[in-house]
Amino acid sequence: MVISLLTLSRHIVLFFVFSCLFRQNEVTALLVDHNNVTPQWQDGAFPLFRECNVSTRRGLLQYFYLPPLLYMSPSKVCAMSPSEASRQYDSYASSYDKLDGGQASSALGIDQARTDLLQNARGHVLEIGVGTGLNLDRYDGAQISSLTLVDISSGMLQEAKTKADALPNLKGLPISFVQADASSALLFQFGKGSFDTVVDSFSLCVMGVDGGMACLNQLAQVLKPGGQMLLLENSRSSNSFLALYQDATAEMAASFGGKGCVYNQDVRAMITRTRMMDIQCETLYSAGLFRAFNCVRL
Repeated sequence: MVISLLTLSRHIVLFFVFSCLFRQNEVTALLVDHNNVTPQWQDGAFPLFRECNVSTRRGLLQYFYLPPLLYMSPSKVCAMSPSEASRQYDSYASSYDKLDGGQASSALGIDQARTDLLQNARGHVLEIGVGTGLNLDRYDGAQISSLTLVDISSGMLQEAKTKADALPNLKGLPISFVQADASSALLFQFGKGSFDTVVDSFSLCVMGVDGGMACLNQLAQVLKPGGQMLLLENSRSSNSFLALYQDATAEMAASFGGKGCVYNQDVRAMITRTRMMDIQCETLYSAGLFRAFNCVRL
């Protein structure tokens, strides 16, 4: 599941406060990428640093900002266990859309990312970590033969079922709701080569690196050769300073307000390690805080 957008927004605001030590063009160069509009900044910095040269400001940033973060940085962030994830997400189910939807989701590009990704889904489709069904209204029912929705939380699945029943784009479509651990049960539940498309959005982060790798291998095996894997995930930013901030705060964010989400994983490396998937397209959103992958089963 996606880290609470309120929590993430707080982290980004803190990062930008310290980034004000840089001049306008330095901050812009750090943050802009080909998928985002260049942010508008007021020229100059805080009065204390206004007259400092570039190297001095960078030195001050490193001296005052980076050491505390590095001190907090964990050697390894532990993901939630499957049983804990099930329990916690049952408790979040009724309020989850308020936490991770709305204007913040749109401003960060997540809504558009979901739409862009899901337009490619076709055939027999499996979506894991479906949660409350935030993706469901973005599927093109005309391209889909069946939809299988998996989540570890029964509460989340009930919310998704309520949503699916009311969506016109899914009317008449065969839909199955399955409570299962996507890191271990998919192959047993469905068998090899059962799906044309597998979809995941913001669930690998809750599983951690080991659980995420196990899940990717499960997804690859239940996917038909030539089938597609569509992923949208939290990821370590392409901006070096923001990435360092993520590394330093990942454990804290996961524990306090992040619903167990480890938000600094290298998802590209994880996909590559499966050795069964070829990445066809990778799209970065919000300086690489979120990445979408379109992959093909070898």
